Amino acid sequence: MAPGTKNQFALDLNDEVVRGSLVLQKGELIWPPPKPPSPPPGTAKAEPAAAKKEKEAPKVVDTWTETVKDTTFVGGALASALALGLASPEAFNQSLTTFALATIVGYQVTRETPNNNNKRTHSQLHP
Repeated sequence: MAPGTKNQFALDLNDEVVRGSLVLQKGELIWPPPKPPSPPPGTAKAEPAAAKKEKEAPKVVDTWTETVKDTTFVGGALASALALGLASPEAFNQSLTTFALATIVGYQVTRETPNNNNKRTHSQLHP
């Protein structure tokens, strides 16, 4: 929407977002919107040869070392939580449990799952 004449709002049908959100205009069906123009071919820049060589060489990952580090970290965190739980008063443990469960539920409610196609990111709205 853009300011029109005499302090009235006007619809700018050339704006991709406005045009994509309209279904009817003055009783006339204007859905689906036209596809945005594609960029002209040949506008991509050529990559330097050094950058191509870096992409070709895959990085070797030692999965055993990564797994041991992750397991050690998680084990240490669980041992620390157990020690804190044994040394703290019961009221603190109840409050901490409530906070932890609320955090988990909040994450599950607000996270975006791969099967959730209703949410569109900014890059999908403005290619």
